[in-house]
Amino acid sequence: LVPNVISYSAAMLACEKCEQWQQALRLLVAIQTADLLPDVISYSAAIGACEKGRQRQHAFRLMAVMQTAWIWWLTPSSMATEIPATTACETAKST
Repeated sequence: LVPNVISYSAAMLACEKCEQWQQALRLLVAIQTADLLPDVISYSAAIGACEKGRQRQHAFRLMAVMQTAWIWWLTPSSMATEIPATTACETAKST
């Protein structure tokens, strides 16, 4: 069984639920190392894991990468990323 973007993203979503932001970021790197392209779900899971782990700077950097790579705009699922991103921004404002 060869991992693909879907299986990596599923693992990252599990990391998000368990607040394992470091592992989620490692998986995001692993996607790229495997010559796969992370999609909006991959980034959303990583951003959500960072937000839940109170690593907002990492979440903001990932949002910037998405915008630079046009991942944010090229998918109808962009709402999946806007929710954790908005939460990260709102939390940062209140601290």
